[in-house]
Amino acid sequence: MFTVLAKSSFSICALDDRTLTELLFNDYKGTIFSCRILSFYNAYDEDYSISSEGIVGFATAEIIEVYFGKVDTNIVKLNTGSYLTVGASYLIFTYGNGHVFSFGGNCDNWSTEINNSPKILNELDIIKQFSNIYKKYLSGKFTFRNSKDIIVAEGKYKKGKAIKLWRHYYDSGIIKAEFDLSKNIVLQYYSNGFIKTKEISNKKSLIFESYCVLLKGEMVLKIIEIKDKSGKVISSINWNCIHAHYPNGKLKYTGQLENGKCVGVWKWFNENGELTDEYNSEDGTYKQFFK
Repeated sequence: MFTVLAKSSFSICALDDRTLTELLFNDYKGTIFSCRILSFYNAYDEDYSISSEGIVGFATAEIIEVYFGKVDTNIVKLNTGSYLTVGASYLIFTYGNGHVFSFGGNCDNWSTEINNSPKILNELDIIKQFSNIYKKYLSGKFTFRNSKDIIVAEGKYKKGKAIKLWRHYYDSGIIKAEFDLSKNIVLQYYSNGFIKTKEISNKKSLIFESYCVLLKGEMVLKIIEIKDKSGKVISSINWNCIHAHYPNGKLKYTGQLENGKCVGVWKWFNENGELTDEYNSEDGTYKQFFK
């Protein structure tokens, strides 16, 4: 991921842990361009501009190259929540078209100053590869690598449209995400290789499953939503699969909540993994509860 520009510690943004290839591989709608800063004005004074409260900045910039989206002129205006250095070059991630763009601040995880580091040059190369695929409607299998020559994404395009199975990897080479575009199934993984979430969606329903990072395949949450013909959710079932473990990693107890109520059989184990007790939520029989 790109180095982030100056951020405000007081702003709250949704966590976006996507890699660059996850962001770009399937029908990216934003605008991305590189530019050189010609002028910069900070609405606050110089000292305040680098404080934790962020800035309100205005700049003019000369376009170097447009990778995604549409830019009308060679000189654009930038409204930014990040400090920009006159004469420096930046890679800008934004939305909209034309000649005035907004970006930066605490919520911008992608825009960055361009330098000659292997990481930045590699990410620029990845952006150019994706841009070329979309603009030329290319087909075939494509592989993307990081600056250490480790595969970070692989998949197929047909006339510039992502198809079939796409895989994305952490910089370590461990699987991070799988997108089955034919079946509308998305799998996300923790950095240790354990499955993190699974999502199956179609016009009629959505099934979302969340898994524990401690034990491979241990589900902690499942949500099923049923939709009507217009796509409106008409029913929802929420299961919380509750687990606790001993310091040695052995399961201590396990059970399930459905829409906030205990369902099924809850089980307790000792530190050797032996079953010691059960609680049946259907008939209310149990010997102990949450020892």
